[in-house]
Amino acid sequence: MITTANVAVMPLFPRSRYRIIGQIGQGQFGRVYCALDRSTGKIYALKDLDHRVFPTNKFLREVSYLVMLRHPNVVACHALEYHAGGRYLVMDYCEGGTLRDIIDGDGELCLAGKIDLVYQILLGLDQAHKHNIIHCDLKPDNILLVPRQQGWQVKVSDFGIARLTATTGNPNFGKGYTGSPAYMAPERFYGKFSVASDIYAVGIMLYELIVGDRPFSGFPKALQSAHLNRRLELPPAFPSALATIVTKALEKLPQRRYGTAMDMASALDTVQKQLSPTPTPLALYQNDAPALINFDIVIKKSTPLLFAVTTLVCEGLWLYLANGRELYLWEYSNPELNHHPLPRWSLGAPGLITELVVYQSKISLITQDADKTAWQFFQWQDKPLFSPTLPKPTIRFKASRLMGSLSPEGKHLATAIAIEGQKKGKFQVWRTDRGKALGTAIETFFPSQLLSIDERHGLLVQLVQTDSQRQSLFSLFSRRGNVFRAFQLSFLVYQLVVNRFSRNHLFGLAYGMAKTGVLIRLQPLKVNRIALNLQPKFIQPFPWGYLLAAKTGEVALLDYEGFLFGNFDLGETITAIAPMDRYQCLFATWHNGQGNLHLVDLGEKVEDVIRDRQAAR
Repeated sequence: MITTANVAVMPLFPRSRYRIIGQIGQGQFGRVYCALDRSTGKIYALKDLDHRVFPTNKFLREVSYLVMLRHPNVVACHALEYHAGGRYLVMDYCEGGTLRDIIDGDGELCLAGKIDLVYQILLGLDQAHKHNIIHCDLKPDNILLVPRQQGWQVKVSDFGIARLTATTGNPNFGKGYTGSPAYMAPERFYGKFSVASDIYAVGIMLYELIVGDRPFSGFPKALQSAHLNRRLELPPAFPSALATIVTKALEKLPQRRYGTAMDMASALDTVQKQLSPTPTPLALYQNDAPALINFDIVIKKSTPLLFAVTTLVCEGLWLYLANGRELYLWEYSNPELNHHPLPRWSLGAPGLITELVVYQSKISLITQDADKTAWQFFQWQDKPLFSPTLPKPTIRFKASRLMGSLSPEGKHLATAIAIEGQKKGKFQVWRTDRGKALGTAIETFFPSQLLSIDERHGLLVQLVQTDSQRQSLFSLFSRRGNVFRAFQLSFLVYQLVVNRFSRNHLFGLAYGMAKTGVLIRLQPLKVNRIALNLQPKFIQPFPWGYLLAAKTGEVALLDYEGFLFGNFDLGETITAIAPMDRYQCLFATWHNGQGNLHLVDLGEKVEDVIRDRQAAR
C-alpha cells in the first residue's frame, strides 16, 4: 500500500478490495457505486472517474487538495484504488439520499429542521472556503444526507470540481455553464466565481426548502436572464425571520452578499435560537403532513365474524384465520369472490398461535404454551377437503422469550432464544422438515426483529440505545446460520416488513417520531424517512407499493417510492389484514363483541393514480 497526503492508494489487485452492490448515480465525471469493504464490512461510495476528464498524473496531483477538506459536513475521501477496470475514489457513503429527496417529499419539514440543514451546509462550505476551494456546483443533488435520530447529518459532495477542472485544463471551464443554471449566481454566467457565488446557491436552496420551489425557473436562457435581472419576490407566507437572510444571500452583486459562509451560518443560528430558546428534540415534520387524499374503494363483501381474528393468511381462494389458540380454514368457491367464504375446518392448537405461514397448502405454525416457558413448531401439508389432525411438533423450545421468523416457503426457521437474566440471546437457523439445527447457536444481543428475505437470507435487527447514541444494527444471516454485519442506522426503526414482491425493500416506522415511516432499499442501500398522515398498526406490501392502516380504521396508500396517493377510512377497529391479489385486500375488524371480514377492492385505477402522481412530481 502506498500512502500519499493521508490517503491510502491501493496497488493493482487480482480482486478488488470492494464488492460493488449497485450503481447509485452517474455524472459528468463518472459513475458512483455503493460498495462493501470485503475486509471490514463497511459500506463506501466508489466514484469511478473518467480518464479523459481526469488524466492519472493530474488527478493524483490534486488528491492532496481534496483530502484537506476533513469536516463532519463534507464527504471525505478515504482511499484511491486501482484495479483492472480502472480506478475508484473511495468516499463516505450517505444512505439518506440527497436534499432533493426532502424537497420533493410529501412531508413538510419543520422550519427548525430546514434551518438546521442549511446551517450544516454552510459549515461544510466554510471549511472549503478556508482552503480557497469554491464549489461552483452547489445544488440539492450534491447535498448528501446521513439519517440521525434528530434530523440528518449533511455532507456536501463534489467539492472543488470547478477549481479542479480549471487546473486540469478542461476546455469547458469558464464558458458559463460549468454548473447548474438554476443555482448559479449572476457572475457565474460570465465564468467568474468567488465565495459569494456559493453563498448565492445556498440562498436558492434555502428559498426552495421554505417555499417548495426555486425563485427563478425556466430554460437556461430564461434562467440566466432571471438571475441577472429579475428582482427577488418573497411570498406573503415566507417566514419574516428568514426574509432578510435570503434577500441578502441572493443579492445580484457579489459584494452585497454575506462575506463568508460563517457569516450566513451565524445569522441562521440567531434565528434558530429565537425559534427555540432552549434546546428541544427536533420534530422532523409539521403537523399531519401530507394532507389526506380521498381514494374511492369498493367493499365487495362483508362477512360477519363471531370471533376476533388475530392472524389472517390468504392462499389462493383459501383463508386461514387464527384466534388465540384456534385455527380456521374458510374457502371462496369461485375466483370472482362475489359471495361469503364458507367454513371448511377448525383446529385447536396447544398454545397461543404466534406465527403462521402457508405456502402451497403447507402450514407452518409456532405456538407458545400457556405457562409461557415453552414453544412448539408444527408443520404439515393441508388437505382442505379433510379435517386435519395436529401432528406432533417438529421442534420444541424451552424459553421464556423466543423470536422466530419463517422463510417464505416455510423451509427454514430462524430463532433467537433469550438467555435468562441477560440482554443476550442465542441465534440459530433450523431445517423445518427435519427439525434439525443448521450450524451452532450464536450468542448475540437479543434482536428486536428477525426478517426472512428469501429462502437463503434474512436480517437480524438489533436496537442499541444509550445516553449518547441510538442505533439500529442490521446483520445478514444465511440459511446455514452464519451471521455477517450488514449496515447500521443512527436512529431506531421498528415494525419492519419485507416487501415480498421485490425482496429488496423494507418498510418500517421510526421510533420516537410520530407518523414517520422508514423506507429502506437494500441494493444499493438507501434510507428515506417518510411523513405519514396516520400512525400505522399494520404495514402490508403490495406489488404497487404499501397499504398502511391504523388500528382505528384509517388507511393510507403509498407507492414504491413512499409517496402517498390515497386515503380511505373503514370506520371500524382493524385486527388483521391480508392481501387477496394485486388490488384486493381482506380486513378483519372487531369491536364490542362484533366484527366483520371486509373484502375491499382498490381497483385497477391504483396503477393510473400512481402514474398520474409520478408525472405531476
